Amino acid sequence: MLTAKNALIALIALAVAALAGAGGISWGYWSPRLQAAEARATRAEADAERDRKAANDSADLAVRQGQAVEELRARLAQAEADARAARLEAQERRGRTDAEAQQTLAETDPAGATELEAVHAAQAAFDAELARERAK
Repeated sequence: MLTAKNALIALIALAVAALAGAGGISWGYWSPRLQAAEARATRAEADAERDRKAANDSADLAVRQGQAVEELRARLAQAEADARAARLEAQERRGRTDAEAQQTLAETDPAGATELEAVHAAQAAFDAELARERAK
């Protein structure tokens, strides 16, 4: 016999079974979608990490390139300064050499000297010029 108590128990059991069935159906429906969403989230996190690493690598590369450019600028400035100094030194040396050459060209044989005396005078002038060159 079906009493109200038994009917209530049966109704509760039926409700529990219905809820369990609905939960199973719901789980079957949502579980693959949740797994797919978790997989997409995991891939998105991996992609974001890869992108962060690439951005950091690019920033580091930009810094290193900037440092290399500054080093090249400094080396260029130093090379230009060295070239200017070398040019000035060469101009000064040319001026001294030109003056010495003009002095040598201006030398003449002693007036009334014989050929032998002229040779001795030229040898003495050459020795004097050689001594000046060695003294530098």
